[in-house]
Amino acid sequence: MPDDETGQPKRSWKDRLKSAAQTATEKGKELADQAKTTLGEQQAKRVEQWKDDPETLWFGQSQDAASKATGVSKAFYRITKDRIWIESGVLGVRSEYVPMWAVKDLDVRQNVMQRGKDVGDVVLWLEDPSLAAGQAGAFGLSGAAEMSGGHTSGEVVLDNIDGPYQVRELLMPLVSEARQKKLVERQTQYIHQVNPAAAAPPAAAAAPAAPVDVADQLRKLADLRDQGVLTEDEFQAQKAKLLS
Repeated sequence: MPDDETGQPKRSWKDRLKSAAQTATEKGKELADQAKTTLGEQQAKRVEQWKDDPETLWFGQSQDAASKATGVSKAFYRITKDRIWIESGVLGVRSEYVPMWAVKDLDVRQNVMQRGKDVGDVVLWLEDPSLAAGQAGAFGLSGAAEMSGGHTSGEVVLDNIDGPYQVRELLMPLVSEARQKKLVERQTQYIHQVNPAAAAPPAAAAAPAAPVDVADQLRKLADLRDQGVLTEDEFQAQKAKLLS
């Protein structure tokens, strides 16, 4: 093999190609390791921020196989009094939340392997996907076609978390309180929008009651239902009262 200008034997194009490929592979691995370290440091910093937040009632993260292998979790979860916060993504992080009052039902899913490690999924079903999806920063919900167990509402999953049953027990009273407050708020809105006179302070002398326009009241009820102020059940109940 002829020598090059430096006196070294010239390498064939195959050898040069192989060397370039090996160099690129080593460089890619180095960059991947640096990115992994950076992501790990960023997540560790975020974990400390959430843990130190006085509003945090519970904090956890996804414990799936990929997260354990890479040391970088794909999702972090935080519970406050009125919201369930979710940070997801590896290359790009999204910070989202589910309002506590929007949770209609919740349960725990565990397979045999998870049960032995006290790990599992906490599944949240929302009464109406539009209740959370339209708000700034709210969590994006899965479609009704992906539902299971007879549920027809949006689903959010806190997947592969430690102590799923303890998390469910924490959430249940918070959800109950938030839904009760939301019910009172809806009823107040209904009184003001459907029958403003009922919310006004009593006059000095009671005026004769004006006749009720049932058709107009039904239209107002339908508008409130379409706006999400009333649920379908609440709409049907108020409709029955008017027609009776």
